[in-house]
Amino acid sequence: MTTIFTWLGVISCLLGGAGALYQLVVLAETHRFFRTRPRPPTRTEPVTVLMPLYGDEPGLAANLRAVLDQDWPRLQLVCGVQRADDPAISVVREIQRERPDADLVLVVDARRHGSNAKVSNLANMLPSARHAQLVLVDSDMRPRRDWLRAVQGELEATQNGVVTCLYAGRPRSRVIWSRLGAQAIDHGFFPSALLGWRLGKRGCFGATIALSRATLDRIGGFARVQDELADDYALGAAVVAENGGDREALRLAPHLIDTGVNEPDFRRLWAHELRWGRTIRTLDPAGYAGSGITYAVPWALFGAIWLGFSPVSCAVLACTLLARLALVWRVDRGLSSRPTPVHLVLLRDALSVAAWMGVHCGRDVAWRDHAFRVERDGRLRDRDRASE
Repeated sequence: MTTIFTWLGVISCLLGGAGALYQLVVLAETHRFFRTRPRPPTRTEPVTVLMPLYGDEPGLAANLRAVLDQDWPRLQLVCGVQRADDPAISVVREIQRERPDADLVLVVDARRHGSNAKVSNLANMLPSARHAQLVLVDSDMRPRRDWLRAVQGELEATQNGVVTCLYAGRPRSRVIWSRLGAQAIDHGFFPSALLGWRLGKRGCFGATIALSRATLDRIGGFARVQDELADDYALGAAVVAENGGDREALRLAPHLIDTGVNEPDFRRLWAHELRWGRTIRTLDPAGYAGSGITYAVPWALFGAIWLGFSPVSCAVLACTLLARLALVWRVDRGLSSRPTPVHLVLLRDALSVAAWMGVHCGRDVAWRDHAFRVERDGRLRDRDRASE
């Protein structure tokens, strides 16, 4: 048993050391991102923003106002719901009364196209778009005034391409689960996505997808992704394929958009993270399995425990903790956020390891109060039908 614990300890310390190196690499990539300035646009063509809605989520009215307040001369905002009794309708109507001069359109259409409800919503909204330039944005996003300028400036640099943005998590409540959810985005997803982009693993994010109507038509419209769980990623992949596999057709704007995180309890947070993780695992199974190495502090802690907190194992643990805190500090500084307490960093890492393990224990996901099963090809099936 002593030999087994020794080997487990050595392996865990090696994984922790590798994880510390990963933290330093993404720290450099994060620093580079925050120092990059967006490309200014040379034209100000009219833009239609498509925002699919589902329910009166916290901060929705402020999110709508943030889109309408963009520093852009001609902007149309099209919102869509699929149920006539959706609470989001009253929020949109209130904004319409508040700003009668705004080009704000509400589409209520129950038609379904495939298994992805959000894509069905977008397909129903598209006929109301009046402009040739389209920007898709999720309803929980709250952009700054210079968002469209940053996106359109980057879109000008690619012909027949698509532009996306990363996002930062902003807790919409004071409960700890919302804060932990925001940390998963800021200190986990955001820096790892930057590194993945550098290494060639690129995809669109729901925070922003900007493309022309002509480009969307060339890939077959929203029907191309109507059964995909990762519809954002699939849409970007379709544009790249349409451009002969040219990765430069998919660009990342050096701009962050805020997303509201409102996890009222552990159950909702856990369901969200399982859906998120299983989406990523479906897109890149080997990459997701290998992402376990990024949890440097838990691995080093396991190693120290199995080795009886020997001097070497304690040194590895200290190095991994310092590397992790350095990354967290740089992200918090770049986002102008308050420094995250050490105990929350450790709690978040422990929860991330548990979610990483849980993702490998099934294929069911909960999404918008519906249960689905993720097939191996990334498509969604109703869980009841999947069991037939």
